Amino acid sequence: MRIVIYQIFIAFILLCYSAYSQSIIFGKVRDTENQKPLSHVRILLDGTSFHAQTDDKGEYVIRYVPEGTYRIIFYKNGWQTHHTQIKVNQEEYQEINVSLMPFTKQLEEVQIHPSSDEGLSSHFLNPVENMSIYEGKKTELVEIKDVIANLSTNNARQVFGKIPGLNIWESDGAGLQLGIGARGLSPNRMGNFNVRQNGYDIAADAIGYPESYYTPPLEAVERIEVVRGAGALQYGSQFGGMLNFVMKKGEKGIPIRFTSRQTFGGFNFLNSFNSIGGTIGKTNYYTFVQHKQGKGWRANSQFKNWAFYGKISREHRNMHLYAEYTHHHYTAQQPGGLTYRQFIENPRQSHRPRNWFYVNWNLFSVGGDYRISNRISLNTRFFGVIGWRHSLGNLSKITEADFAIRTLITGNYWNWGNETRLMKTYYINSSQPSVLLIGYRTYATKTIEKHGEAQSNSSEPIFSFKENMPLYSDYQYPGKNYAFFIENVFYLSPKWTITPGIRWENIQTRTIGNYFQTIRDGAGNPYFFVTDSFSNTYFRKFFLFGVGASYKLNEDRDFYANITQNYRPITFSGIAIRNMNRIIDPQLKDEKGFNADLGFRGKHQNIFQWDISIFLLSYQNRIGFVETQENFISKRKTTNVAQSITYGFESFWECNLSRLLNSFHSTQFTFFGNAAFINARYTRTQNSAIRNRYVEFVPPYNMRYGIALRQTRWRTSLQYSITEQHYTDATNAIETPDAVNGIIPRYQIWDWTLQYQFRKWLQIEATVNNLLNTYYFTRRADGYPGPGIIPSDGRMWFITLQCKW
Repeated sequence: MRIVIYQIFIAFILLCYSAYSQSIIFGKVRDTENQKPLSHVRILLDGTSFHAQTDDKGEYVIRYVPEGTYRIIFYKNGWQTHHTQIKVNQEEYQEINVSLMPFTKQLEEVQIHPSSDEGLSSHFLNPVENMSIYEGKKTELVEIKDVIANLSTNNARQVFGKIPGLNIWESDGAGLQLGIGARGLSPNRMGNFNVRQNGYDIAADAIGYPESYYTPPLEAVERIEVVRGAGALQYGSQFGGMLNFVMKKGEKGIPIRFTSRQTFGGFNFLNSFNSIGGTIGKTNYYTFVQHKQGKGWRANSQFKNWAFYGKISREHRNMHLYAEYTHHHYTAQQPGGLTYRQFIENPRQSHRPRNWFYVNWNLFSVGGDYRISNRISLNTRFFGVIGWRHSLGNLSKITEADFAIRTLITGNYWNWGNETRLMKTYYINSSQPSVLLIGYRTYATKTIEKHGEAQSNSSEPIFSFKENMPLYSDYQYPGKNYAFFIENVFYLSPKWTITPGIRWENIQTRTIGNYFQTIRDGAGNPYFFVTDSFSNTYFRKFFLFGVGASYKLNEDRDFYANITQNYRPITFSGIAIRNMNRIIDPQLKDEKGFNADLGFRGKHQNIFQWDISIFLLSYQNRIGFVETQENFISKRKTTNVAQSITYGFESFWECNLSRLLNSFHSTQFTFFGNAAFINARYTRTQNSAIRNRYVEFVPPYNMRYGIALRQTRWRTSLQYSITEQHYTDATNAIETPDAVNGIIPRYQIWDWTLQYQFRKWLQIEATVNNLLNTYYFTRRADGYPGPGIIPSDGRMWFITLQCKW
């Protein structure tokens, strides 16, 4: 018994000595303006699990800090983030006092990087950051460094796995184009989102043709920011909101860092990604080159892709200046669609060996940030797009034979713009600073689209028109857009905020062109041409209003609510006549409506985080087609067909089970899930065929669940996705003979990824997508890349070797 007592006593002495031999960091945080203490300031030792929070006196303590060098970060919503380098010695009490200024744009952005020990990365955007206001809005944040997924193919199912309610189209297995929709909006080339890279537009035409033919390689992306429909006031009036790809920057404190990622996969897949970045003095730079090629899972689906990106930025006193350029081009063979019977027989088959698609995209941006004072900051950005895309082949119904004539559709896109923002913080009888954001946008665009018979009817990708043959159509689409917006965060109390906003839009779009009707004889030879011209101009001036509110239980939890008007101008496809059997309603109106959210989100001690919300989307003046008679001839009329109402429940949660069970083992186990339950129907309409029908592209529910294990050298994830059966047209057709319309059957997919770090500079990754080799499809196409059912890839494996120097 005495021996046991001695052993306990010795263990207690050793434990006390161990605690005593480690250091304590303490201090006080004040307001720079009035030197009052600041409560609820979060203090983090970057890359560790050590953290603290200031009390009502502004004081904090971090205990038992091991010896070493750390970056300590002081963070509070609505205030500038402060960080500094510290060195901690054994048995030391170190006092660090700081003062924080009310938020203005920081010339040097500070990112807080939770380590794998914490297990949970931030899922939401801060209320105010990067010259933007997100207070009261539903937002999501994807930190790519925390995603355990196949990045070489931009696998959206894995990368966006924690964002609820997304309907993802899979048109190609290489990730050349992403198709993402939400809340009953078409996923086609993300056309219902305002898609940006580093804060500027990358779509073909943001007002008349908002589809994105370029997707940034996710290996070069630092994070993805998503703002739902309430983002219309700041980023444009799209119903889906804003999706922004934030590219990586050169590492600070390192003159040069070279990263090479080489990926090999099934069906001759090869991806070579190589980047160089660093910081020299006050200049930061980052650039990459990517080449990707493969044969594809289906027959006739080979592709070759090249991408380049370069950015340079420099700090100078109160200014931060930057310039960047992006180039992306690829050629992809399109295997075409299938009928449902063909899909069941063999989803890998193809009956269109002569269809090709080519994209060449160039993005430019220059801009700067200027800190006018501690409370006022200015940001301005000029940007532009020069791009073209060519679609070549036979886009007739899949039930028709692949006859000799190929058609070519070309689109050339030029646009440029400027967006300028001014942000000011000020006080109104409150200890919390109010934030005012004022912005202006000017945008000009021109698109030239041609459609005609191709020069060559071979299987080669020859993108030229047949000589001495009239084009089927030849259109120009010039457009201009001016916008002015204001949002303001008002603190009604330390917990309550209200954020009203207003946006004024001036949109001018014009269509000028000709269309031709070709009459052929029984052998398919042209013998008669009919030519007609078309011109139309639309001018709009209107206001959009919105308001958001937030009630903070504490710094990590809040209730939020918002309602914002949305607007979608008539797109080119809605006003262009390409044949004599189509007419345009002279009373055609733009689409409009609103988004509303009500939710509760937060985090509990790096153990559990969540976002639970309900939403309502009202979509008025939906544009579609109706059959009509003109001079006793049946024609297809483009008009406003209906109003739709979409409402539902969206939820996300993530739990660090290791911390929940009080396990401090080096292996961390996390579990996440998201689910969306949505109901969407057509309501007001004169078309009885669609009245009270379900809105297309809206799964009644979709869910994703995943587990992740993290250890010092390795980490792995397993994800399960399920999407319920849904419709692809407004009549809710079950199946049509040409397979253009019909249901999308329910599908369930498993994805697995493993990453192992041999050395600090060497890492290997393995991924199996569609682990159980499920045959399924996510879309039906009435044109590119079909028509018909577009099968998704079966089981695919990938091996990546990453080296850093």
